[in-house]
Amino acid sequence: MIRLDPPWLVVDLGRPHRVASWAVVGGGLVVARRVAWRQVRHADLPPDRDPAAWLAEELAEAGLD
Repeated sequence: MIRLDPPWLVVDLGRPHRVASWAVVGGGLVVARRVAWRQVRHADLPPDRDPAAWLAEELAEAGLD
């Protein structure tokens, strides 16, 4: 199932799969049931913001942690 809920695009794989990811949060060789992409704009990441911490917070807020 594919769900577009801006700023998120989420793909539910239906069951756990081994995946390779270059994601800032949850990257590497992992087992995942869902894959999520977040649209990021310049204003989302000012120079003083930690991208990994920000994305982890965004994932948690969206129920995708």
